[in-house]
Amino acid sequence: MRQIERPPLAALNKEQYHARLVERMAQVVGADIAEIYRAAPGGKERLVVRCMGCQHPTTCSAWLDRHVEGASATPLYCRNSETLAAHVV
Repeated sequence: MRQIERPPLAALNKEQYHARLVERMAQVVGADIAEIYRAAPGGKERLVVRCMGCQHPTTCSAWLDRHVEGASATPLYCRNSETLAAHVV
């Protein structure tokens, strides 16, 4: 799985940080993030807001770091798991 060069997470504001988590989670589970942003009610903003309400962003980031080669599903605490699972390609 090819990694995209991006600024370090520490350099991002809260919304950007969570948008990155959403994009990384989609990549790890094989979901089509562009299709999700187009098809999901509220698009990107809704997924990011859901992610921002999560109590586990640090745990999530560490989980994503451990699963760069992919995973069959999101962690149980992921607030976007159903949306991502519905768009796995």
